[in-house]
Amino acid sequence: MQLRTSSLAIALLATSFATLNLAVAQSDDVLPPLKQTAECMFEVLKAMPEVSEPKLGVTTSEGWAHPFLEYRAAEALSKFYPIRFNAKKADRGGFWFLAVKSGLGAPEFHVTEAVIQKWKVQCSAEANVLFP
Repeated sequence: MQLRTSSLAIALLATSFATLNLAVAQSDDVLPPLKQTAECMFEVLKAMPEVSEPKLGVTTSEGWAHPFLEYRAAEALSKFYPIRFNAKKADRGGFWFLAVKSGLGAPEFHVTEAVIQKWKVQCSAEANVLFP
C-alpha cells in the first residue's frame, strides 16, 4: 500500500510539472508586443479599487496562443462569473480584446467601462464588451 501511494504521488507531481511547463511554453509563444500590452492591462486591473480577483493568463484557441485578462467588478455584470477579455487578431494587423457577456435586461458595467478607458489611455489597448 505504501509503494502504491508513493507511485500515485510521484505521478501527480509529474503531471503538475508537465502542466506547469506547458503553461510556460504557451506564455513564451505570445508575441512580445501583445504580452507587454496584456501585462500593462493587468497592472491597471490590480490598481482599480472596484476590481477584485484580477488574473492574467495564456490560452490557446483559434490556432494561436494569446493572453486573457479576467476579473470581478463591483457591478452586476460579474456577480456570478468573472469578466474575461480574450485577445483577438485585428483584421488589419495588431490585436484587440473582447469580452462576451449576457446582455439580459439593462446590464450595469460602469466599472468595466472605466477599466476599458484606462486600458486605452495607459496601455494603448483596444477592448470591447459584446452583449449577444
